[in-house]
Amino acid sequence: MSWHETACDESTADQELRMELKDLLGLDPKMPVRAKAQLSPEVLDLAEELRREATRRQHASVVKTRRVWPMLLAAGLPVALALGGLGTWGTIQKRKADALAAAVQQKEMEVQRLAKASEDAAAQVKATQNELVLARSSPKGAQKARELVLPMQPSVSRTPLDTQTVSNPSR
Repeated sequence: MSWHETACDESTADQELRMELKDLLGLDPKMPVRAKAQLSPEVLDLAEELRREATRRQHASVVKTRRVWPMLLAAGLPVALALGGLGTWGTIQKRKADALAAAVQQKEMEVQRLAKASEDAAAQVKATQNELVLARSSPKGAQKARELVLPMQPSVSRTPLDTQTVSNPSR
């Protein structure tokens, strides 16, 4: 941590103490640099201790930032899993929608085919009816058109089925 970074959030007493230490150590650019011989061994020990503390704080801030990344990744993991789950769900829903659209299209084609077959059958019935009308209205001497005869099967039993015989109460 540099002197400038910590100076902005320090109290005025701490800033004055820092300035005094800078003067004692000869770090103030306004003051002429004192020779190390003029400094007492206590001041040199204090300066060395302050340098070690500053180095430790600098490394501590780096270590803190190194600890932040795993925490950010751990915090982002549920979000990533939720987004992945939503993506999977969306893909499944899209496949279902595509399958339903294909089924609807298949049914629509079937309906169109049946409608065309119905129209063809109606046209054929109409043509047959026209032929029958022409055959009936033709003169007696003209050749008769062939008619379609459908055979009927007689019923096997002459009595209706599922009936009950009721005796006459007046007898």
